[in-house]
Amino acid sequence: MQQTPRLIAKSFVLTCFSALSLLAATPARSATLGGDILPSNTVLNGFSLTDMAAAIAPWQDTFDPTRLPSTPFQLLTAAQTNYTVSSDTSFYVPIASVNDSPPILGTFPTNSSQSEFYWYDPSQLGVTASITVDGQTSFLDPSYLAGPVNVPLPNGGSNSILFATFLAPFAPGTHTVSVQSLFAGRLLDPFCPTGGCTGGFTYTVTSVPTTVPEPATMLGTLVFGTAVVGFKRRLKLSGSSNNSDT
Repeated sequence: MQQTPRLIAKSFVLTCFSALSLLAATPARSATLGGDILPSNTVLNGFSLTDMAAAIAPWQDTFDPTRLPSTPFQLLTAAQTNYTVSSDTSFYVPIASVNDSPPILGTFPTNSSQSEFYWYDPSQLGVTASITVDGQTSFLDPSYLAGPVNVPLPNGGSNSILFATFLAPFAPGTHTVSVQSLFAGRLLDPFCPTGGCTGGFTYTVTSVPTTVPEPATMLGTLVFGTAVVGFKRRLKLSGSSNNSDT
């Protein structure tokens, strides 16, 4: 199958992007592993999928790492392949994006109700994608599409659509997130005439235990704090007594 650098760089980020997919929501993964796919209506630390679609759109238009947004969770993007995080860290995983920076593929959607047709219909982009987290493959439904969002883009566009999800924190240990994608719609026939544009990417996530005070340390701190309060109280009473004798 043939790929064109411009097509991947402009729209789909097939070989460099993250993980996940379409069609039907899947059961949660084992709680002992973590990394569960969160519902599409999740608002994570104040961010929805739509908020993140707007925040990350300039980076997706350029792949300039200086354009990555600052977020209160970990981004899994092509900026790097290996991540080390604390075990209380959640994730945002962009899968693929399409924007209206030239050249525009087909008729770009003007509202969210048109996005599903544009992405999934065989006459359009005809997307199929999947994510495999620690050996378990999942598919997501079109509710994980966000946009179009209106945001100025470095390459001349002003609207972007993003397919992405949030992931729950991972249990301590080493985890793998892989994505495989296929865009086989007829809009891509000039670029990928032999079956579609394919791509994939893999991230390694090392989750380390969150540091918390040991019980003995907490008890020692409590005892020390109590002793200090008691000492200050006695000092104050002593000072009051001395003043009264004057």
